[in-house]
Amino acid sequence: MTEYFILAFLSYRALKGTFVLSFFLLLTVAAGFFFLYAVFDEVHQFFIVSRSGKITDILIDSIGVIAFCVVQKYIKNK
Repeated sequence: MTEYFILAFLSYRALKGTFVLSFFLLLTVAAGFFFLYAVFDEVHQFFIVSRSGKITDILIDSIGVIAFCVVQKYIKNK
C-alpha cells in the first residue's frame, strides 16, 4: 500500500511538471495508471508458480493510491 502511495505521488509530480492539466485530471491519470499497474502486477503473479494473483491485493494497492488522492486533495484545499 505504501509503495503505491509513493508511486502515485511521484507520477503526480512528474505529470504536474510535464503537462498543463487540471488538478482533477492529474489525480485521475496518476490513480488510473497505478490501478492498472496493480492489475497487471497481479496478472503477472498469476503466472508465477510460487505466487498467486489475488483481487484483494489489487484492492490493497488501490487503497494506497486512493489515500494519496485524499491527502493531495486535502493539501490543495488547505
